[in-house]
Amino acid sequence: IEEVQGLYDANATEIDGLISQKNAIDQEITLLHQQLDNINQQIATYAILIADKQDELDDAQERLDYLTEKNKERVRAMEENGSVSYWSVLFQANNFSDLLDRLNMIAEIAAADQRRIAELNDAAKTVETAKISLAK
Repeated sequence: IEEVQGLYDANATEIDGLISQKNAIDQEITLLHQQLDNINQQIATYAILIADKQDELDDAQERLDYLTEKNKERVRAMEENGSVSYWSVLFQANNFSDLLDRLNMIAEIAAADQRRIAELNDAAKTVETAKISLAK
């Protein structure tokens, strides 16, 4: 009986050890599932961020294309109208008031051209930034 009791106790100790190992493995599996869930959430979040960046890139590219086309139209109009210098416009003034009006007009045109170039540069930078962000 003592021998059987010893075997029973040894088996019970072995079973307790196996149960402890199983519990440790179950905890490890649970942690791995949690890590997998976190990774899947990160992937979903990155997919959303990528889609947002792609939308930003598309919008920026559309704006750049629009501004480029407007700039081409402006340059084409300037070439079609010939080379009119600012000086010739000023020298055609009939009086001092007309001179000031022409000077103001030239300043507005130059400012508009500068704004157009700045907008075009900003749009190009935005496209480039969006491409770099998307590449990361």
